[in-house]
Amino acid sequence: MKLLCRLYVPDQGRLTIGGIDINEINIREWHSTISVIFQKLGHYKLTIEEDFFIGDLSSDVTSKKVSIACQKAKFNLPEGVSIDSQIGKEFDGTDLSGGEWQRLALARAFYADRPLVILDEPTSAMDPRVESELFSQFASIMAGKTAVMVTHRLGSVRNVDRVVVMKAGRIVEEGPPQVLETMNGEYAELLALQKNQYADRPASRA
Repeated sequence: MKLLCRLYVPDQGRLTIGGIDINEINIREWHSTISVIFQKLGHYKLTIEEDFFIGDLSSDVTSKKVSIACQKAKFNLPEGVSIDSQIGKEFDGTDLSGGEWQRLALARAFYADRPLVILDEPTSAMDPRVESELFSQFASIMAGKTAVMVTHRLGSVRNVDRVVVMKAGRIVEEGPPQVLETMNGEYAELLALQKNQYADRPASRA
C-alpha cells in the first residue's frame, strides 16, 4: 500500500497503472487521484469540518456534501455534535470510539470523491452490524471507482470483483471470490477457518 501511495520507491520491480510506471507520474497529480485509509489511521483533533478538508485545503466544505459522505460511511454525528464541533478530549471536544474514528476516515475518503480508493482493514474496529451494512452497499458506494482493499476478514470481500491471495509475500491465488471458494486452496481454507469460529459449539464447563 505504501508503495502504491509512493511513500516508498521499489528497489526492484515496477508498479504500473495502465502500463505506466507510477514513478513517472507527477506525484502531486498522483496523490490527487487517490484516497487512502491506513489501518493505523490519524486521529485529527480538529473540528469535524476541518477533518474533512485536511487533505485538500482548497476544498469548499458544504454541510450537504459532508452529510452525504457520512451517510455512506455510516458515521452518525454524536448527539449535540455538528460539523463545526471540536473532537478529541484533549481540547475538551467530543471523543470518538475506535469504530467512529474509522467511519469518520471512511467518510473523509468518500467526501474526497477520488477515482482510486485504497483501504487497509477499514472496518476492523466497527460493530459487526455496521460493518455488514457498509459492505452490503460497498459496490454502489464505489460505483465508477477502483477500490483496493487489504483485509484478513474474508466476509468483507464476498462482493468484490477480484481477490488476490498473498502468502509469504507472494501471490498464490487470484480470481473472483466465488471461484476461489470452489478451488479448495488457500482462500477456501481461510474462509472455512473463519466460518468455523462462528459455528455452534457445546458450552465448555468452568
